Amino acid sequence: MDRIRRNVFLVDGLGALASTASPLLVVPALEPWLGLPLGVTWVLAVPAALLAVYGLLAWLRSASVVPWLLPTLAGNVAFCAFLPLYLSQHLGLLTPLGMAWFAGELGILAAVVAFEVTVLRRALRAS
Repeated sequence: MDRIRRNVFLVDGLGALASTASPLLVVPALEPWLGLPLGVTWVLAVPAALLAVYGLLAWLRSASVVPWLLPTLAGNVAFCAFLPLYLSQHLGLLTPLGMAWFAGELGILAAVVAFEVTVLRRALRAS
């Protein structure tokens, strides 16, 4: 568990980095199949980039889990709420494959949130 605690921020930061690259590079390249243009998807990259910076800085600092994971968790939960709300404004642009793409992203993020909750609970019990 210590190794997981030490690397939870690295995993989160790298995942958020991937979530930053996805709407900036992958989604626009697949625009004909997904439906969202870069002008819409860059808004999704900004919160992901902020979470990536925070997670990677916490990992580089070897930050303790309890105080540093709460903002990460809150940011991920907020992004889970923001993503469907934002995309609902652009349903006319999304193709069925685009909806599946973002549903998959939301599912991965929900799994990350569940993992972070588990790590936080265990860290709180160990404190």
